[in-house]
Amino acid sequence: MIKKSLRLVFASFVIIGGTAVVNFAQGGEHHKPKSINERQEQQRERIRDGVQDGDIGKRELGRLAREQGQIRRQERVFRSDGDFTRGERARVQRNLNQANRHIRRASRN
Repeated sequence: MIKKSLRLVFASFVIIGGTAVVNFAQGGEHHKPKSINERQEQQRERIRDGVQDGDIGKRELGRLAREQGQIRRQERVFRSDGDFTRGERARVQRNLNQANRHIRRASRN
């Protein structure tokens, strides 16, 4: 009796786990990394929303806008020679990560 119950429970976990794996595999296309341009647009929207909500003040807005401009200029320089290397892309992504943290902090103050 106990063995049957354990088998039933184990079989349930296998079925549920298998379903989760299939769903995750199919949903992978929706979780692709965002491009640099998509991330920049998302950050601009977050800044805009923060200003409209009153979470981001004038000084913070100036600082965040300057930072966004620096990232755009850096990307433009990296792309200007026609060869946007993996290292350059990683550097821009790191700067976007840092900008993301700055936006989050500014909107939570």
